[in-house]
This record gives sequence, structure tokens and C-alpha cells, in this order.
Amino acid sequence: MPLGVVAVVYESRPNVTIDCTALALKSGNAIVLRGSSMAANSNALLAELARDAVASAGVPTDAVALVAGGGREEMREVATQIGVIDLLIPRGGEA
Repeated sequence: MPLGVVAVVYESRPNVTIDCTALALKSGNAIVLRGSSMAANSNALLAELARDAVASAGVPTDAVALVAGGGREEMREVATQIGVIDLLIPRGGEA
């Protein structure tokens, strides 16, 4: 079921980059990914591969976005804005 723009915040598990991207796109959603700095290089490479793959399938590359940096305060600000993210999924630790 398409929801719109799904954002996923996750810790240092680069497989989440591909897993969440595939699930979001298969259900007709765009995705914004934010992984931890510990896996930043892996996440960047995997997100670029995902963008290349969706482009070859005729889907706009902007359907997959990876954002880096920022802390919890920045994510709190993003989470409370209206009309930016339709669903925010925090995946990881309690904090």
C-alpha cells in the first residue's frame, strides 16, 4: 500500500539500506534512509547501487535518498514537520 515518503533511521547494519529500499519501492513508496556514521561508506555505496537499479527500471532516482550526519535533535525536527515524511520508522536501539 503506497503511503508516500517513508523514512528509516537505523544503526550500523548496511543490509537495512537495501532491505528497506526494496520494501518501500515494491509497495509504491519513496524512501529516505539515514544510517549510522559507523557504516556511512557502505550505506552510501549501497544507496547509489539502489538508485542505479531503480533508474534502470524506469523509476525516478529521487525515490531513494540517503541522508547523512545530524544527530537526534535533527531527526526530532524532521519527524515533527508536517508534509515532509509520511512515515518514520526508527530501527535500532532504545534511544
